[in-house]
Amino acid sequence: LSLAASNSTNVETLRYDSVRVNWVTAAPCTNTTLEWDSYEDLVNKGENSPTGMILPFTAQTVSTQLELGTQNRTSWNHFAIPSELQPRAKYVYRIRYPLDGGYTSVSDLEIFTAPHVEDSTDPVHMVFYADMGNSFQGSLTVQSLLSRHFENPFDLIMHVGDFAYDLATDDSQSADIFFEQVKPILSKVPMQGIPGNHEWGPSLVQYKQRVLPPQLEDVERIYYSFKIKNVYIINIVTQFLIPHQEELAEAQQAWLEEELTKAEADPSTSFIIVNGHRPLYCSRVGPNCGPDATFLRSVMEESFKKHKVDLYIGGHLHNYERTYPVFKGKVMADSVTKGCYINPHATTYIVSGSAGNEEFMLPTPYAPDSFSATVKVGISYSELTVFNDTHVYFEEKSSSQNSVIDSFWIIRE
Repeated sequence: LSLAASNSTNVETLRYDSVRVNWVTAAPCTNTTLEWDSYEDLVNKGENSPTGMILPFTAQTVSTQLELGTQNRTSWNHFAIPSELQPRAKYVYRIRYPLDGGYTSVSDLEIFTAPHVEDSTDPVHMVFYADMGNSFQGSLTVQSLLSRHFENPFDLIMHVGDFAYDLATDDSQSADIFFEQVKPILSKVPMQGIPGNHEWGPSLVQYKQRVLPPQLEDVERIYYSFKIKNVYIINIVTQFLIPHQEELAEAQQAWLEEELTKAEADPSTSFIIVNGHRPLYCSRVGPNCGPDATFLRSVMEESFKKHKVDLYIGGHLHNYERTYPVFKGKVMADSVTKGCYINPHATTYIVSGSAGNEEFMLPTPYAPDSFSATVKVGISYSELTVFNDTHVYFEEKSSSQNSVIDSFWIIRE
């Protein structure tokens, strides 16, 4: 059995009751199988050697050869969807690989928790970050996420663009290295993603094959939305806007307006989050926070205000920044009280682009405007906890120190 550099296993949220387990091999491994069992059942069995046993449940595997842009090597992508999962229950799973002579090999046992159902009373605990890359700094973020997950398990990781630099680099070996780097956390926590400016051209092919939710694989558009309990999450592609691609941009904007209308009208939706790689508000000196951000605001800000979008989370700039609730440059100061945004009348904008790529991080000139609550430089990621229909808590965590470097509440009374 040859797994090469990429024996990646990660879990992606599809619906409330479903996850997709994905893995990559260097050989076809057409008979490779996902097997799983309830964590509670496995513990109750008291099995002394789980490596040697066969887990009782299996799922049909879908396998396709990856387009790597080279004839020098091959890789195959596999995925399977375990069925009839109980909400919030823990499951163990692994991959079984056939070997010559009738033998088999198995991957390490991993554990994940099944997604929420809509009427769950449990808080939703999510992570957001962008611009990780293949780096020591990115591995610090992975280790910090693991530590936090064991303390307070995450329900979802949202990667807001620029996974590696780039996924297609070195005959797509960069993608293998990246997913091997994040495997320790993505084998335990579901992940969704959107493309950044570095997931374009050949790297967009890698993104579509390895990240894009499978229900969109045959659809031209690569923006999408989903709900996790009472949170409506809308993922847009800012690369359609900068550089401007008129037809794609107009189609996306029409879809965005429809999604925002649907989210606002949904009585079970308490909070709306929009993710896009490029920021709408930021304080770095240069075009990203000047004409580019101004243009993005001209396209989307009115819709955000109209439909009461709570948060816009982006990256692209390799730092962290939080705004006050702001609309057309005006801070809604009446809703800001000692780290709490109470009944905010506008969207709060987050730049969370400091998960690992230190390029242009220092020295970089910043010119914070009145809309900016704080700017932080250093490797970090964002945590968000939705406690109920009225309270959201946001923290920015230092990857190297495992400490909170910024926090605030959104409270809707």
